[in-house]
Amino acid sequence: AGDFGARMCCSSYYATKVEYCGYNATKPSFNYLIHVTSDKTSTASISSSATNLTDGDCKSYEPDAPAKICVYTECRTTDTSDCTFPEHKVTFTHSPFPPPPPPSPPPPAQAAVEATMELTGYNAAEFGDAQKTAFKNGMASYLNVDAAAITVTNVIDVASSGRKLQAATDKVSVEFTVKMTTFADISTVEEKLVTEDATKLNNIKNTLSAQADLTVTAITAPVSLTKLAPPPSPPPPVPPPVPPPNSGIISTSDAAKWSILFGPVVSLAFAVLCDAFLNV
Repeated sequence: AGDFGARMCCSSYYATKVEYCGYNATKPSFNYLIHVTSDKTSTASISSSATNLTDGDCKSYEPDAPAKICVYTECRTTDTSDCTFPEHKVTFTHSPFPPPPPPSPPPPAQAAVEATMELTGYNAAEFGDAQKTAFKNGMASYLNVDAAAITVTNVIDVASSGRKLQAATDKVSVEFTVKMTTFADISTVEEKLVTEDATKLNNIKNTLSAQADLTVTAITAPVSLTKLAPPPSPPPPVPPPVPPPNSGIISTSDAAKWSILFGPVVSLAFAVLCDAFLNV
């Protein structure tokens, strides 16, 4: 309101409707025009393709499809001091924002490792699907990989060396695999898992125990990892056999064909030669 000369107001996003008022109750003392610009290509006066809303110069406009809409108010007087719009109002109805695109699928794994970690606080019967899922999520968080890259392959009880006192001393051995994007990533995973560093071991235990359905009182890190090589590349297609060039050597089958064709001619020539020799 109160702009001098002309005023432009545009939707911040694609809009489905715009409502605008040159005035509501108090009509300005000067003449003015209001135009609607849709998609910056077509311009229409408010008098066309518009619907009256209330008393005064309030109308609405709806494009055929969601579009970037601008409302341009033009003051039509030479006395610039009169060009004020105290009741000028523009309201846009924006279309819903489109949903974000789905995330790109992770690149295919090119390598993997197998590891075994001992967890204290469970036996194999207690370590069910919920605990396996929690282990995957916690290990993925610690290794900074996707949870789908981790697979729990086996869970077995670890034999106790003495008399069992309480369930907290139960221990299981969790065998799992970790898939990686490149073979070079194995060293990073190995550095995090194969360790005797107290800080890293405590970090693993706390990260696992922070997951729902999993409480670990102690862990034993893997002694080593079994490195799985990337899958071999498919063999190249076998090219079709190339026929040998014509070397001028007659094969056995070709010789037989020539014998059949020219054998009688040679025999006839030899007989004529012999007859001529005898008649001399």
